[in-house]
Amino acid sequence: MNQITLSLKFFRSNFIYLLSICMPILVIEAVLTTVTLPMGNMDQIEDMQEFLSINFVIVLLLIIPAILFQIGLIGALLLGYKDRDLSVNRSVAEIYSVAFRKFIPLLASSILFGIVVFSGFFLLILPAVYLYGRLSLYSCLIVLEDEKILNSISRSWNMTDEFGGKLFVITLFFMGVSYSVPLALSSYAMDSVLMATMLVLFKYLIIIPWWHVYYTLYKSLSN
Repeated sequence: MNQITLSLKFFRSNFIYLLSICMPILVIEAVLTTVTLPMGNMDQIEDMQEFLSINFVIVLLLIIPAILFQIGLIGALLLGYKDRDLSVNRSVAEIYSVAFRKFIPLLASSILFGIVVFSGFFLLILPAVYLYGRLSLYSCLIVLEDEKILNSISRSWNMTDEFGGKLFVITLFFMGVSYSVPLALSSYAMDSVLMATMLVLFKYLIIIPWWHVYYTLYKSLSN
């Protein structure tokens, strides 16, 4: 669990900088969650369809940038980690301008990654967690080495061969925290804007140290 402790320490030391990188997608998701919040109280498909038809343009205008910045965030955070290690001070705009150049390979590899991990759920949940950990270096390889899409997945698998058990524990820990907290709060005021916004914030407060663990492993294996 030392890697988790080190990543949490890194997160604490660079909190403002790392949170600022997440801010674009955080704001977009918070607004999207607020707009679609009434759907949580609808139990009829017809009501949901009517709501979406009325708010279609607004939802679409939020979903498109949400997808763009969700994928861009993968590259932006990795570049942010690297900048902190090298004591480089680039603005958030500069980091995203570089990250968006990797958008197509990141999107394609993320879809492939998702398909492989999701297939693990057919074998029960634990194999999916194992696959998630073993393949998660793909983003580092694409963003930091310009690796090809398929090669990034296969290289991640090969590079993490000796660390499967450790990655499984780390991934299970972060997945457990990211799912258990919202589940524990599900009996509270989940239909409130404040609670929905807090859960979106919590999601990215978990992602920052979580992805940093994979980054540090990639860095150690690449040296």
